[in-house]
Amino acid sequence: MQTTLNCKVVSKTVKLNELMKKNPIENKLEIKNEAEGTIELFMYGTVGYSVYLNGIKYALGDVVGNEINVHINSYGGDLFEGIAIKNFLLNRPEKINVYIDGIAASAASVIAMAGDRIVMPSDAQMMIHNPWTYTMGNAKELRKTADDLDKAQTSLEKSYLNRFKGTEDELKTLLDEETYLTADEAVLFGLADKIDGQAADDDEPNAKAALIKKFAAQAIPPATNTVETPEETDEEDNEEPESTFVNNLLKILEVN
Repeated sequence: MQTTLNCKVVSKTVKLNELMKKNPIENKLEIKNEAEGTIELFMYGTVGYSVYLNGIKYALGDVVGNEINVHINSYGGDLFEGIAIKNFLLNRPEKINVYIDGIAASAASVIAMAGDRIVMPSDAQMMIHNPWTYTMGNAKELRKTADDLDKAQTSLEKSYLNRFKGTEDELKTLLDEETYLTADEAVLFGLADKIDGQAADDDEPNAKAALIKKFAAQAIPPATNTVETPEETDEEDNEEPESTFVNNLLKILEVN
């Protein structure tokens, strides 16, 4: 049995290799070292395909600067490749500035967490969600895959928690709802620092609470109306339809 832990982009039935072909973002893994001491690193495309750790290592070579400006535009891809890239950048001696040029979704948002500073234009977005996978096998193998996903979930949450401004339960709510965050919302939750060069305003507890409430409400399934039928006399059974009809008629008259 072969299992690949990915992050959903289109639907849970889309396999990673199909996603690579359909990815509308032009693949780009490029290193520029134009300004002295500053390295420009562009990560566009699918994580684990066009954006991969060995390619980044090869492109950087022996170059060491003062800062690395990481530009991200990606719908995501392989979770653990994203974690590996994040940890590689964290262990670099340079200051890491992350710029989300369009979208940092799924595994790409994990890479963004390597930033000492994360900057988003006002029209950029970040998407976070739970890991998912596709697999095949017998019942025992499928149960093991579910256990593996639980462990992957733990790794994913740890990637965000160092930055996240909120509780673990609040983070889980956002992940459960596959949440697309605007630049303002990402700053509010600590997953970004600046919008268009402006300093973040983190004095918005009410706004954050409102967002959590909104996402949590989306996660709650609509209540099912259950009607208990009490034991009633024949006389009560005969009166109930008439009473209901009268009450409904009165409501209509009140509205009109």
